[in-house]
Amino acid sequence: MAGRTRRLVVFILSIIALFILQLPGNDLSEIPKKLQWQELWSQPFSKHFAHLVLAWYHLNIIVFLLCVTSWSIAAELMFRGYLMPRMNIIFKSKIAAITCSSMIYALFPFRGNSLKWLIKDFFSGIFFGIHYQKYHNIKILIVTRILIDVIFACLMRQSLGRMNF
Repeated sequence: MAGRTRRLVVFILSIIALFILQLPGNDLSEIPKKLQWQELWSQPFSKHFAHLVLAWYHLNIIVFLLCVTSWSIAAELMFRGYLMPRMNIIFKSKIAAITCSSMIYALFPFRGNSLKWLIKDFFSGIFFGIHYQKYHNIKILIVTRILIDVIFACLMRQSLGRMNF
C-alpha cells in the first residue's frame, strides 16, 4: 500500500511541477514584444479563423471537452511516445532529440499565428521532453497536457462569448 501511495504522490507532484514549469514560457514569450517585433507578435485573425472559432464556441460542452482532451492525448502520444524515441535513435543525443521534437511540437499547431505561442509551445515541449526522457512516463504528460489545454480552452471559450465578430 505504501508503494501505491508513493506513486500517487509522485504522480500528483509531477503534474503540479510540469504545470508550474509552463510559467517561464509566459515570460520568455514576451521577448518579441519587448524587441518591438509587433508584426510577428500578434497577427490579426482571419475571417476564416473567426468562423472556425465561433463554430467551436457553439459546440456542446461535452463535445468541446472531448475535442480538447483527444487533441491532448494524440499530441503527447505522437510527440513524446512516437517521435522522441525515434529521434533518440537518429541523433544519438537526448538533448538533440528533445530540442528537435520541441521545435516540431511548437510548429505543428502554431496557434494564434504569433511568435508568442511558438515560444510558449517550444518551452512546453522542452519541459515535457525532459520529463519524458528522465521518467519515461507518458501518463503524467497526458494528464498535465489535458489540464493545461482544458483550462486554456475554457478560458478562451469564456472570452469568446464576449467577442463580436
